[in-house]
Amino acid sequence: SINAQNPAVGETKFFFITGADSPNSITPDQFNTDLGINMPTDAVSTLVHDAPIIFTLFGKPDGTNGRGMMFRIRDASAANQALMAWEPTMTSSLKDLFKITQQRASSTAFLENVYQGITIRYRNFSDASNSIDYAIILLPDGSTYLLFSNTRDHMFSLIQRAAGSVPGK
Repeated sequence: SINAQNPAVGETKFFFITGADSPNSITPDQFNTDLGINMPTDAVSTLVHDAPIIFTLFGKPDGTNGRGMMFRIRDASAANQALMAWEPTMTSSLKDLFKITQQRASSTAFLENVYQGITIRYRNFSDASNSIDYAIILLPDGSTYLLFSNTRDHMFSLIQRAAGSVPGK
Protein backbone atom coordinates (compact mmCIF):
# COMPACT_ATOMS: atom_id res chain seq x y z
CA SER A 1 0.00 0.00 0.00
CA ILE A 2 1.14 3.54 -0.68
CA ASN A 3 0.62 4.56 2.95
CA ALA A 4 3.22 2.00 4.05
CA GLN A 5 5.92 3.60 1.88
CA ASN A 6 8.59 5.75 3.51
CA PRO A 7 10.81 7.52 1.00
CA ALA A 8 14.13 8.85 2.27
CA VAL A 9 14.44 12.61 2.82
CA GLY A 10 14.42 14.26 -0.60
CA GLU A 11 13.47 11.04 -2.42
CA THR A 12 10.42 10.92 -4.71
CA LYS A 13 8.57 7.64 -5.30
CA PHE A 14 6.08 7.15 -8.12
CA PHE A 15 3.00 4.89 -8.13
CA PHE A 16 0.62 4.13 -11.00
CA ILE A 17 -2.93 4.20 -9.66
CA THR A 18 -5.07 1.17 -10.54
CA GLY A 19 -8.53 0.04 -9.58
CA ALA A 20 -9.08 -2.03 -6.42
CA ASP A 21 -10.41 -4.97 -8.47
CA SER A 22 -8.40 -4.47 -11.63
CA PRO A 23 -4.76 -4.02 -12.65
CA ASN A 24 -5.94 -1.40 -15.15
CA SER A 25 -5.52 2.31 -14.52
CA ILE A 26 -8.54 4.10 -13.15
CA THR A 27 -10.02 7.10 -14.91
CA PRO A 28 -9.60 10.64 -13.59
CA ASP A 29 -13.35 10.68 -12.87
CA GLN A 30 -13.03 7.57 -10.70
CA PHE A 31 -9.90 8.90 -8.96
CA ASN A 32 -11.68 12.19 -8.30
CA THR A 33 -14.69 10.36 -6.84
CA ASP A 34 -12.73 7.78 -4.82
CA LEU A 35 -10.58 10.44 -3.11
CA GLY A 36 -13.38 13.00 -2.76
CA ILE A 37 -11.29 15.65 -4.50
CA ASN A 38 -14.20 17.42 -6.20
CA MET A 39 -12.12 18.60 -9.15
CA PRO A 40 -14.47 20.69 -11.29
CA THR A 41 -15.79 19.22 -14.54
CA ASP A 42 -13.91 21.85 -16.58
CA ALA A 43 -10.61 20.69 -15.06
CA VAL A 44 -11.42 16.97 -15.36
CA SER A 45 -12.34 17.43 -19.04
CA THR A 46 -8.77 18.59 -19.81
CA LEU A 47 -7.28 15.30 -18.53
CA VAL A 48 -6.40 12.40 -20.83
CA HIS A 49 -8.77 9.72 -19.53
CA ASP A 50 -6.89 6.66 -20.78
CA ALA A 51 -3.49 7.79 -19.46
CA PRO A 52 -2.33 6.43 -16.09
CA ILE A 53 -2.64 8.64 -13.04
CA ILE A 54 0.59 8.81 -11.09
CA PHE A 55 0.61 9.34 -7.33
CA THR A 56 3.88 10.48 -5.76
CA LEU A 57 5.39 10.48 -2.30
CA PHE A 58 8.27 12.71 -1.22
CA GLY A 59 10.42 12.26 1.89
CA LYS A 60 10.19 15.47 3.94
CA PRO A 61 12.89 16.49 6.47
CA ASP A 62 10.43 16.15 9.37
CA GLY A 63 10.00 12.43 8.62
CA THR A 64 6.54 12.75 7.05
CA ASN A 65 5.66 12.19 3.40
CA GLY A 66 4.71 14.84 0.90
CA ARG A 67 1.96 13.79 -1.49
CA GLY A 68 1.57 14.55 -5.16
CA MET A 69 -0.29 13.59 -8.31
CA MET A 70 0.45 13.69 -12.02
CA PHE A 71 -2.23 13.74 -14.72
CA ARG A 72 -1.63 13.77 -18.47
CA ILE A 73 -3.55 16.64 -20.06
CA ARG A 74 -4.80 17.42 -23.57
CA ASP A 75 -4.63 21.19 -23.66
CA ALA A 76 -2.35 23.20 -21.36
CA SER A 77 -4.18 26.48 -21.95
CA ALA A 78 -7.62 25.03 -21.18
CA ALA A 79 -6.22 23.21 -18.13
CA ASN A 80 -4.60 26.40 -16.84
CA GLN A 81 -7.87 28.32 -17.18
CA ALA A 82 -9.84 25.56 -15.44
CA LEU A 83 -7.30 25.32 -12.60
CA MET A 84 -7.26 29.05 -11.98
CA ALA A 85 -11.06 29.02 -11.89
CA TRP A 86 -10.87 26.17 -9.33
CA GLU A 87 -8.42 28.03 -7.05
CA PRO A 88 -11.09 29.62 -4.78
CA THR A 89 -12.28 26.13 -3.71
CA MET A 90 -9.14 24.06 -4.44
CA THR A 91 -7.99 24.27 -0.81
CA SER A 92 -11.18 22.72 0.54
CA SER A 93 -11.09 20.09 -2.23
CA LEU A 94 -7.51 18.97 -1.50
CA LYS A 95 -7.24 19.57 2.27
CA ASP A 96 -7.75 15.94 3.30
CA LEU A 97 -5.54 14.38 0.62
CA PHE A 98 -2.77 16.92 1.17
CA LYS A 99 -3.19 17.07 4.96
CA ILE A 100 -3.38 20.85 5.18
CA THR A 101 -5.08 23.12 7.68
CA GLN A 102 -6.97 25.81 5.78
CA GLN A 103 -6.87 28.25 8.71
CA ARG A 104 -3.05 28.34 8.51
CA ALA A 105 -3.01 29.84 5.01
CA SER A 106 -0.23 32.39 4.55
CA SER A 107 -2.14 34.19 1.78
CA THR A 108 -5.75 34.71 0.80
CA ALA A 109 -5.14 33.52 -2.77
CA PHE A 110 -2.74 31.46 -4.83
CA LEU A 111 0.61 33.04 -5.70
CA GLU A 112 2.97 32.37 -8.59
CA ASN A 113 6.62 31.43 -8.91
CA VAL A 114 8.84 30.15 -11.72
CA TYR A 115 11.25 27.24 -11.33
CA GLN A 116 13.42 26.04 -14.24
CA GLY A 117 11.16 27.98 -16.61
CA ILE A 118 7.98 26.30 -15.30
CA THR A 119 5.25 28.44 -13.75
CA ILE A 120 4.10 27.11 -10.38
CA ARG A 121 0.89 28.28 -8.74
CA TYR A 122 0.96 27.75 -4.98
CA ARG A 123 -0.61 28.53 -1.65
CA ASN A 124 1.31 27.93 1.57
CA PHE A 125 -0.28 26.84 4.82
CA SER A 126 2.22 28.37 7.24
CA ASP A 127 5.26 27.63 5.04
CA ALA A 128 6.43 25.99 1.81
CA SER A 129 6.60 22.53 3.41
CA ASN A 130 2.78 22.56 3.81
CA SER A 131 1.23 23.82 0.61
CA ILE A 132 -0.77 23.22 -2.50
CA ASP A 133 1.48 23.61 -5.53
CA TYR A 134 0.50 22.91 -9.11
CA ALA A 135 2.23 23.27 -12.46
CA ILE A 136 1.81 22.24 -16.07
CA ILE A 137 4.89 20.81 -17.73
CA LEU A 138 5.79 19.65 -21.23
CA LEU A 139 7.84 16.44 -21.07
CA PRO A 140 10.70 15.66 -23.46
CA ASP A 141 8.45 13.13 -25.27
CA GLY A 142 5.96 15.91 -26.12
CA SER A 143 3.26 14.91 -23.61
CA THR A 144 1.92 17.50 -21.19
CA TYR A 145 1.28 16.81 -17.50
CA LEU A 146 -0.46 18.57 -14.65
CA LEU A 147 1.56 18.18 -11.45
CA PHE A 148 0.24 18.66 -7.91
CA SER A 149 2.18 18.47 -4.65
CA ASN A 150 1.86 19.55 -1.05
CA THR A 151 5.39 20.89 -0.59
CA ARG A 152 7.60 23.21 -2.63
CA ASP A 153 10.55 20.80 -2.55
CA HIS A 154 8.31 17.98 -3.80
CA MET A 155 7.18 20.16 -6.72
CA PHE A 156 10.79 21.05 -7.52
CA SER A 157 11.65 17.33 -7.47
CA LEU A 158 8.75 16.49 -9.81
CA ILE A 159 9.79 19.22 -12.26
CA GLN A 160 13.41 18.06 -12.21
CA ARG A 161 12.41 14.45 -12.80
CA ALA A 162 9.85 15.29 -15.49
CA ALA A 163 12.35 17.47 -17.33
CA GLY A 164 15.00 14.76 -17.04
CA SER A 165 17.34 17.08 -15.18
CA VAL A 166 18.16 14.77 -12.27
CA PRO A 167 21.20 12.81 -13.48
CA GLY A 168 21.52 9.26 -12.18
CA LYS A 169 18.04 9.06 -10.66
